[in-house]
Amino acid sequence: MKSIIINQSKRVKGILILLILVILSSSMVHAQRYNRPARRLFLGAEGFYGSRSLQLTSNIEEINKLVLIGDGLGVGLLAGGRAFRVRVQQAFFSSNSFVREKAKLNETSGGINIYPLQFAPKKSSMLSPYLVTGIQMSSTKLYGSYVVESPMPSKTKKECTCTCESGTGGGGPPANPDALPGATTSSIPSGPTDPPTANPDDASSTNSSVTESESLPAQDRYLGRISTARATFGIGLEIKIPAQTRFLNFFGEIKYGQPLSSKTTNTGFRDTTVSGLLSFDVGISVGISK
Repeated sequence: MKSIIINQSKRVKGILILLILVILSSSMVHAQRYNRPARRLFLGAEGFYGSRSLQLTSNIEEINKLVLIGDGLGVGLLAGGRAFRVRVQQAFFSSNSFVREKAKLNETSGGINIYPLQFAPKKSSMLSPYLVTGIQMSSTKLYGSYVVESPMPSKTKKECTCTCESGTGGGGPPANPDALPGATTSSIPSGPTDPPTANPDDASSTNSSVTESESLPAQDRYLGRISTARATFGIGLEIKIPAQTRFLNFFGEIKYGQPLSSKTTNTGFRDTTVSGLLSFDVGISVGISK
């Protein structure tokens, strides 16, 4: 199953590159002369349903070579002209029930849609293919019981080694003037004292009750997250509903995200990496055009 998904991911990546080249070459062939698209401004918002797929590589056996597949919803804003449009998106995804380990993915992205056929002499009134490129920041949250977050080193206080006796010189504490002759300091009754307080830096003084995370089922315990920056590229197709001052578009797109950098909040995941992210989105965009 894993090898099939990985091979499909590589195949889709190759098809994406091929389709991008085909769109670019066809637009150059049809555009015998440079046609400047009519100036028009589009401002709008979009909502979409999407699916995400990525693979983890780790020294932890439970998640090594684990393929995470999930789906979710997202929203976005767009602005631009006929040939170029800037998009900002925010989306949230959860792993599907058949995935062995639970995970969640939060995704923030920004990019540019390029409509190469807008430069061609003949333009379709309803269908408009486009290219996608941009930057994506994603946070993969992992849940389970297969790793424990390394505790922070506790602060230890230096214990006093002074052996001075009460009432004597040498820098010791002053004698109690109310004490009876021959009585030791420890024999003097003392008044009520405040109960001792727990030191939050001392593991032995903390409450023995379990934490909120430990009280959850094993598969729902939060372990940490892996934050990844990616460069994305892909293709899409818009179905445009003709209008004068407003627009209503249905779209579908496929993207691939190549990892650029990664970091984790749990030292247990320091040897865990994420692969490229494969994305499928279908949605609707609405707004005004002027």
